[in-house]
Amino acid sequence: MIEQSKVLKSGVWYTASNFLLKGIGFITTPIFTRLLTTTQYGEYSNFSTWYNIITIIITLSLYASLIRARHDFKDDLDGYVKTILILGTVATLVFDVLIFGFLSIVLPLVEIKAEHLILMLASLLVSPAVTIYTTLQQYSYKYKTYAIISVSIAVLEICTSLALVVFLQDKVLGRVVGTLLPLTVISIIIYIRLLTKSGAPKIKYVKYAVGFCLPYIVHLLSNTLLAQSDRVMIYQICGAEANAMYSLAYSLSQIVSLLWSSMNNAVSPMIGDCLHEKNFELSRKITAPYVFVFIVPVMLAVLLAPEMIWFFGGDKYKEAIYYIPPIFLGCILQFFYSMYVNIEQYEKKTGMMALGTFLAAALNVILNAIFIPIYGQTAAAYTTVAGYAFLLTLHYLVVRKMKLTGVYNGKIICLALSVSAVGTALSLSLYGLPWLRISIIGVLFIGVCWFAWKYKAKITQLIKNIIR
Repeated sequence: MIEQSKVLKSGVWYTASNFLLKGIGFITTPIFTRLLTTTQYGEYSNFSTWYNIITIIITLSLYASLIRARHDFKDDLDGYVKTILILGTVATLVFDVLIFGFLSIVLPLVEIKAEHLILMLASLLVSPAVTIYTTLQQYSYKYKTYAIISVSIAVLEICTSLALVVFLQDKVLGRVVGTLLPLTVISIIIYIRLLTKSGAPKIKYVKYAVGFCLPYIVHLLSNTLLAQSDRVMIYQICGAEANAMYSLAYSLSQIVSLLWSSMNNAVSPMIGDCLHEKNFELSRKITAPYVFVFIVPVMLAVLLAPEMIWFFGGDKYKEAIYYIPPIFLGCILQFFYSMYVNIEQYEKKTGMMALGTFLAAALNVILNAIFIPIYGQTAAAYTTVAGYAFLLTLHYLVVRKMKLTGVYNGKIICLALSVSAVGTALSLSLYGLPWLRISIIGVLFIGVCWFAWKYKAKITQLIKNIIR
């Protein structure tokens, strides 16, 4: 049986550690922007973007199969882990050889220095070990191990990067090495530890993992296109200034995306367990608080859009205020469709995940091409909402066909979606009425405080259980 307290404790600590990780990066960003020139900072940002894309492709993202494999091969999970670990290294090595064979074509395409690319590819031979190991900890509800490893890597990366950027003449190389070195060293240690466990690699595990993950790679890449294409097209069609306005609003939405991804990663092991046991009592029970914890802060952030834009960008970015509601609504739709994606992933329907995300990305690009030239960058915010609404509808229909919509409380989801859509729409008219908007925020804040006071005994006990 799944222990509710264990799920809750794991979820809270997992979400908190993710915010700490991103917080470290957020706090240190102004330091690196001052130590590096704008050109150097842009060069490293390009390296980081391609690192994320190349990692998805050449490592085969094999960690994703663990949501189901831990049940299918529970008697030989060490053997399965060892198999995907070696398979990932072999796949990376093959891609490395291909890339080196066509280096003259690849380098102009990605615009990364040869030494930076070599360091990246060398690190990727072992770095998936960390992702595989931390994913195992996540699915085993070992939140402390996950937090310790993740935070340790982040702190070491920042400290090493700062030292190398200060002392090396090639500051971009210092930033790259500072990022890759701690991850690579820890990955080697974990890699060796996983290889020394019992169990042996098997061909059937290779077939299982590849069949599971190849469609998932398409899903991840299409999701990247869905998230990034609007800014590329705005820059090309409307220019740099329009892209700056939109990009600021989009950057603020990343804190919502972080909350969404952290909560989703925290709850997905529990969903897998519920599906394995064919017992949905717990998943239905937590639907309301799970949704509530996400929706309330997001809607408050939407109402506070003018203040957020002023704080992060100043008066010259005030136009970006009106992009916040649709962009944040897109994040809300992501949150809800990911709930159904968890079911598809466990049921090994990754082909439908890939097809759906690819179609949504294609739809987004087509709509952007039609409407951005007519309505400007504003259109991009709403075309992205259309793409995520399409995904939510598609994933719901897939899960409905599988007769698994009962995993969650559907009424709660419908109510939350309706409130979110109406709330984001109304917020657009409230931006011109600051006193009314602040009054609504005040009422919501008082309501949350009243709820906390009324249930203070339960909340206190809950906090003690989490900390314990």
